[in-house]
Amino acid sequence: MTPGTREAPFRRASARVLLLDPDARLLLFRLSFVDAQTGLPVWFPPGGGAEPGESPEEAARREIIEETGMTDVVFGPWVWLREYTGVWLGSERRGEWFHADERYQLARASGSEISRAGWTEAELADIAEHRWWNAAEIAASPDVFVRAPWPPCSRRCWPGSCRQSRCAWSSADVEAEDVATR
Repeated sequence: MTPGTREAPFRRASARVLLLDPDARLLLFRLSFVDAQTGLPVWFPPGGGAEPGESPEEAARREIIEETGMTDVVFGPWVWLREYTGVWLGSERRGEWFHADERYQLARASGSEISRAGWTEAELADIAEHRWWNAAEIAASPDVFVRAPWPPCSRRCWPGSCRQSRCAWSSADVEAEDVATR
């Protein structure tokens, strides 16, 4: 079977980071293309694929440095896992099928300024902008948010507003206190 097909998707282990600034706002990136079903902008958290031999922790730290330029991030607990199969939409492997094993880690930034200096050509092509979001802004937005960190609740769920017991985190995780003390 040919890798990257529906029958033989390429495997992708990745680490995503739910990065909060001092005001407990969540950093999200907007794709340079819209959601095919709704025509709306799509937002997702920083992170990406693990390099060969790299642990999820190492991947999360590397991705944050590359995608934000921040080196003083305090990493907290892993809060969610998801596994899915889909079609790659980014410029790097557009149209290829993949199977993702994603881990999501909570982290705290000391500021909110980011740098694009470490971005790859694919990131520069596929990411249109970044924004720090608070819960009210996400709740009011018609935009599409990649299915994290709010699933399995719903794409609109935010920590503390989630009513399903399967959610891995609570509003206490986004309080202004340092996640490292947990």
